[in-house]
Amino acid sequence: MAKNCSVEIVNDSRRIQADLPVCAAAGYLKAAAETYGWFVASDFVLPFYTLNRMFARHLVFTTGPIRKTAQTSIKQEKAFLTEVVVLCRRMGIDFIRQPKTTALFNTYPDGAIHIQWGCYRADLLQDEKLLFSRFSTNRRRVIRKAERDHVRILDGPEHITECHELIQWTLTRQNCPGIKLAQLMRYQENLPRNVSFYLAKHNRRNLACAVLVHDRTTAYYIHGGSCTKPHHGAAALLHWTAMRDMKNKGLTTYNFVGGRIHPVKGSKPESIQIFKSRFGTTFTKGYLWKYPLTPWKYGLSQGIRRITGLAKGPHYGEDIIDNEIRTGHMEKSKLINNTASI
Repeated sequence: MAKNCSVEIVNDSRRIQADLPVCAAAGYLKAAAETYGWFVASDFVLPFYTLNRMFARHLVFTTGPIRKTAQTSIKQEKAFLTEVVVLCRRMGIDFIRQPKTTALFNTYPDGAIHIQWGCYRADLLQDEKLLFSRFSTNRRRVIRKAERDHVRILDGPEHITECHELIQWTLTRQNCPGIKLAQLMRYQENLPRNVSFYLAKHNRRNLACAVLVHDRTTAYYIHGGSCTKPHHGAAALLHWTAMRDMKNKGLTTYNFVGGRIHPVKGSKPESIQIFKSRFGTTFTKGYLWKYPLTPWKYGLSQGIRRITGLAKGPHYGEDIIDNEIRTGHMEKSKLINNTASI
């Protein structure tokens, strides 16, 4: 255990006096990396894991700060994050990387490179008929058509390999780094009762997939993919089936996770967000942020990424924060100049 003022690092979740969501649970963190823990203060808990990549040590948050009490303010959260950054520096962390898209922060520490961000949530407490009625007209129509056409929705760990193939193919089309099959298998190993693998099939053809992690209240859509020309409505039926399953388990929220505030018109991110918005979801705004604690290593890593991009595409490996900056939704020079030492 390490201490810094009112914040400490805890490596055993049994010592945390808080109800942790699945994305902050030890099993989820262990599935991501061997080294993980929680920054803990009197009012907040913030889960993380660390990675060693070539010449640098990275830290990744999987949720925003979890409030231990309801009586906390944005000012208190900002002070907590400022102390966390100081502690990360003392830990020898070189980059606080972009968080997982399951994370949504209400604020960010001074000096962070940040963007506005959001998430789409569906309320599962509604009656099933009311929930379905709040889908867009087109969404309801394509779901019914997929049902009439006998698109099958399967669920189980036996579909991990098929899900992985669809996810990999989707990431390749989007010019994004892939995900290893071992990563999905670690979810199953560490969260056997809290992960679901959904697969849509038609005439023996794999059409779409979704990987969900869930706790007693919320399901999070963490990975998804589809074939090149899926049956129209297959992905919608898949999520509707998953939503009903989660509702029947007693969950209250279906979280489609990340969403940009101003996606580029006609872009793939915009089409993904339109897809999420048509399930009768509400959009909650917040922030994503990252922090280069060793600026020269951050600059070197960015240079390596750009060189890699010469072969794999100009924006290969670009994170969401950099993408938003590049596409003009944030002023890059202002953000980089704000990364003064804390």
